[in-house]
Amino acid sequence: MNYMILHPQYESLQREIEGLKGDIVTLRTRLDHVRSVEEPLYLKKYNQYFGLLEHEISEKYYEYCLLKRKLEMITAALNRNATPDMETINSILEIEAREYREMLAQKKAELRETLEKNFCRVNFRDTEQTKMLYQKIVRALHPDLNPFASEEDCQVLQQAVEAFSAGDISTLEAIATVLEMSGRLNPTVTSGSMDELKNCCDHLIQTVKSLVSQLNKMDEKFPLNQRKLLQDKKLINKKMETLKKEHAHLEEVLQSFRNRIRPFETDGGESFFN
Repeated sequence: MNYMILHPQYESLQREIEGLKGDIVTLRTRLDHVRSVEEPLYLKKYNQYFGLLEHEISEKYYEYCLLKRKLEMITAALNRNATPDMETINSILEIEAREYREMLAQKKAELRETLEKNFCRVNFRDTEQTKMLYQKIVRALHPDLNPFASEEDCQVLQQAVEAFSAGDISTLEAIATVLEMSGRLNPTVTSGSMDELKNCCDHLIQTVKSLVSQLNKMDEKFPLNQRKLLQDKKLINKKMETLKKEHAHLEEVLQSFRNRIRPFETDGGESFFN
C-alpha cells in the first residue's frame, strides 16, 4: 500500500487556512450582528435621548440664519435712506429657505420613523447553539469562503442573515438541515497544489484584514461611536443639559432678532417662520 507523505509546509498552510476561515466566520457573524442589531438599536437609543432636541436646535439655528439675513437686507435699505420692501425681502428668503425646509422636514420624518420602529433584540432560546448554527451556514455559503458560490447560495445566505438578525432559530435550523443533507454543512479541509494553497491563504488574510477594517470603521462612525455616552447615565444627563442650554440661548437670540424686525413687518413678522 502506498502512503502519501504531506510536506510539513503543506500541512501548515492547511492549518493556517482553516484557522483563517474560522476567523472570517467569526468576523462575519460579528459584522452582521453589528449592522442589523447594534447599529439600529444605538441609533434609536440616541434619538430617544437627543434626537428631537437636536432637530429643534437645527431648526432654530436655520431660523437664526434667515432672520440675520433678513435684518441685513432691512439695514441695507435703511442705509440707502429707502423704506424696506418687506414683501420682496420675504419672497427672496422664502425661495432661499424652501430647499432647506424640505430637508429639515425629511430629517424630522426619518427621526420619528426611527423612534416609532420596534427593532428586534436577539433573544434566542439558546444563544450559543444558534450562533454556532449561523456560523456553520456562513462557512458553507459565504462568497468570502467559497469563490464558486452560486446566486442561489447567496440568496439562502441572505435568508440566514435575516433570520440571525431577527432571532429566528427555526429558519436557521431549516437552512442548516438542507445544507447537512446535501453534505455542505461540514466542508472538507482545503486541498490543492502548494501554490494554490498559498494563493488561498493570501486571499483569506486580505479578507480578514478587510473585515477587521470594516468593523473598526463602523465603531468610529455614528451611532456606534456613541456607545460610551449611551451607556453612562451621567454623560447622558450632561449632554442633555448642554443641548438644553444651547436651545435656550438660540431662543433668546431669535427673540432679539424678531423684536428688531417686527416694526418693519406689516403682519407682525410671525407668519414667515411659523
